[in-house]
Amino acid sequence: MALGNRGALLYVAVLLVLGVNRFFLSSLSAALPHVVADDKLVMANSMSPTLGGLMAALGGIIGLIVNAGTGDTRRGAA
Repeated sequence: MALGNRGALLYVAVLLVLGVNRFFLSSLSAALPHVVADDKLVMANSMSPTLGGLMAALGGIIGLIVNAGTGDTRRGAA
């Protein structure tokens, strides 16, 4: 791996984050029938994962902007 020893730790961390994300999405889908009216349930089930993906993309874009604005160095990336 190009990252050396840090590559395995990064890989495990990414898998852990994705697993926790799936857990939260499934719990959100299970809770929606209790908090959303029956006629809006399908829309709510489709919107919550879509908005989560959009917010993740927006966070990545903001991170790239901050990195570019602070300089493409280790300190700027942190």
